[in-house]
Amino acid sequence: MATGFKKPHLPFCAPQKYWDLYRHTNFSPVPGKYRPLYAPGIAFHQWQELRGYTDIPDRGSIGTQKEQDLIRAYYACISYVDVQIGKIIRELDRLGLRDNTIIVLWGDHGYHLGEQDLWCKSTNFELDTRIPLIISAPAVGKRGGKSDAIVEAIDIYPTLIDLCGVKAATQLSGKSLAPLLSNPGMTWDHVAYSQFCRPYKAITTQHPTHMGYTVRDKDFRYTLWYNLSTNAVEARELYDMKQSQVEAVNLAGQKNTGR
Repeated sequence: MATGFKKPHLPFCAPQKYWDLYRHTNFSPVPGKYRPLYAPGIAFHQWQELRGYTDIPDRGSIGTQKEQDLIRAYYACISYVDVQIGKIIRELDRLGLRDNTIIVLWGDHGYHLGEQDLWCKSTNFELDTRIPLIISAPAVGKRGGKSDAIVEAIDIYPTLIDLCGVKAATQLSGKSLAPLLSNPGMTWDHVAYSQFCRPYKAITTQHPTHMGYTVRDKDFRYTLWYNLSTNAVEARELYDMKQSQVEAVNLAGQKNTGR
């Protein structure tokens, strides 16, 4: 069974009681609010998805209070969805199905809430491409186990058929995460790939002219921006993710770095 929840996607609306949960929470200041040093302009956008709402200016920054309201509403939406997920799990328990049911909780993208001069998604940065992923596999997974291994969304399907004892009919691009469920701290030397275009077709009538391709290992994040007409690399980004989960300095944009 596949169950989808639209929230916390825009618009950030949820029942009042979830908004009230964060009535006294102060979310300021936004961490890592400024663009990474030496980052190319093509890596960014003007957060057109958010600017489509009437209380958001068509250009420029938004006020501190509006930032607070947006972040509070985002968290309210997350809490609302948490409760809906809890209802599904409680029903599995009531039906006695929990012990032979595999549960995968995942999201299709991450999100910016003002960090790096960005709102919403549509980038190759860590905050937009890092997704929630929780797998509950009875008799396999370690209860409460956590792993910092680099995995991808395409690993979910190979994991599911592996856990169900189903052999793949053809070669798959992803890799089963079943070993990580049994041993979260095991050595895992894989990398993750992502890509995003400019301009983004969903918010413009223009066709993409550039594509950004990213590879992420446990320490670094590297992006190349290709011109789709000439197939030439026009910009590069390299970020040390050991220092921060929000990219701060583009090492590829510095001289004499040796990289």
